[in-house]
Amino acid sequence: MRTMGARRPRLLCIIAAFFTSQLLFAAPRLSALKGSAMRGSRDQSAALVSLQANSRFEKAIAYEAMETPPDDMEGLDALRELVASHKDDPKWARVDDDRVKRHFLASKMDVETAYGKLKKLVEWQSVMFPIDPELIKPEVETGKLILQGHDKDGHPVLYTICRRHNRFERDVNGCISNVVSVVDKAIGSMPPGIGKILLVFDARGLGWKQIDLKMIREAINLLQDRYPVRAYRLYAVGLPSLFGYLWSFAKNFLDPLSASKVVFLKDMQELTEFVEEAEMPAEVLAKIDAVPA
Repeated sequence: MRTMGARRPRLLCIIAAFFTSQLLFAAPRLSALKGSAMRGSRDQSAALVSLQANSRFEKAIAYEAMETPPDDMEGLDALRELVASHKDDPKWARVDDDRVKRHFLASKMDVETAYGKLKKLVEWQSVMFPIDPELIKPEVETGKLILQGHDKDGHPVLYTICRRHNRFERDVNGCISNVVSVVDKAIGSMPPGIGKILLVFDARGLGWKQIDLKMIREAINLLQDRYPVRAYRLYAVGLPSLFGYLWSFAKNFLDPLSASKVVFLKDMQELTEFVEEAEMPAEVLAKIDAVPA
């Protein structure tokens, strides 16, 4: 029978491959735009459409770098009019203008795509809220998610403590609902002028019980589809060096802004360059040596 130590390198390869594939999620959009521009060069009208799409894409990337999306983005008023047509529908009560703008950017300023995403968001919200405290209580008690303090630029910091997760005991609905609850609290704690969250992925002590590909996929999809343009940066702490090598390849398929948001840190001491130690929870300051069984 193989020991955990013997399985660990293979498991890390599997996780690294999956993690990288998720980081490449945005690559098809970028590749599609580039490919259509090349095909369009053979036809004048198609080329014009492709150039307009590329211009819109580039503008969206520039706007995404801002804390708060601007009010005068081209096409935004058309999307606002579509949303305003639902003003008497209580299901749309949670869709404020800031959320409209962020979904607009996530759709690379395409009105119909953004409107479709918002309609899906509204249906999801009608099922998700209100969140039952009893549903998320087991997740809250694990302490795997910690919302505490702000970074040196004022962003609320959300820590994921991987070693406190157990895929054999978790409930998917409870996990997702807990993430939603904490992210909503993070948004509510933002000071004026701040519109994004700093994410810290504490992978120290990662073991077999913590390897949960389904939850990784669910969490990534949640942030992309329901809370787009909210991540300021993601600091991954304590991941094996293999992740760094894979990321050096994967980031070439992403736009520079998306690629710049993911940063690998060796330890929590490096995080203090961006977050004051006094703002960090004791759990992430603790020295972690052993790997959970």
